[in-house]
Amino acid sequence: MVRLRVEHDRIRVRTVTDTLREAIGSSGPILLDFDGPICGVFENYSAWRVAAQLRDMAEASGATIPEAIQSERDPLAVLSWSATVADPSIASVVESTLIIEETKAVRTAQATPGVVEILRKADRLARPLAVVSNNSSDAINVFLKQASLDGYVWAVIGRRKGHPELMKPHPYAVLDAADEFSANPADCVFVGDSLSDIEAGRAAGVRTVGFANRAGKFEALIESGADAVTWSMQEIADCL
Repeated sequence: MVRLRVEHDRIRVRTVTDTLREAIGSSGPILLDFDGPICGVFENYSAWRVAAQLRDMAEASGATIPEAIQSERDPLAVLSWSATVADPSIASVVESTLIIEETKAVRTAQATPGVVEILRKADRLARPLAVVSNNSSDAINVFLKQASLDGYVWAVIGRRKGHPELMKPHPYAVLDAADEFSANPADCVFVGDSLSDIEAGRAAGVRTVGFANRAGKFEALIESGADAVTWSMQEIADCL
């Protein structure tokens, strides 16, 4: 039983590598999600503390915090909720605070292993590369500059300020990135580590690659309809 399982896994890994190479393609724009594929935004900075701070800001501004949000640990989920509150000033306060905290967080972040190689190789191949993210453009640009990676990125498509409803899984940002390069979405590949990334990519009509950076993600990303899934950003670099 063990031998059969190992042999099956080996076959699957070979198949995944071939599928990954096909999904990445040899030309066309490369679109990378930020949090996960490029760095772990809150890996060294408490996401739950930021989420709590956003709730406190919203409550101080007059909002009633629903039970589902009271225990929410994802700051972006708190932002999404704030946009449903009748008073638009609450969402504005929450987002302004989140931008500040995201920017602080990325100053503590490290580049994901393999992503530097992707950026450099894409640059050598003259393949356009954009960051497509639910995080703020301000935070993304701060990280890229501090990591000396800004010169490799052609465009940054961050969260549209004042419009959290357009965050992924909405395809807006992915389509905006394709438009940035005057590219047919079908000629683009989008790499993301969440189900919402894959959903956004599929809705936009781009090829999608799931980055399974945590246990349990691999099968979920496959089931979400990703064209390929990998455990490693380095593997993506090797397929370019």
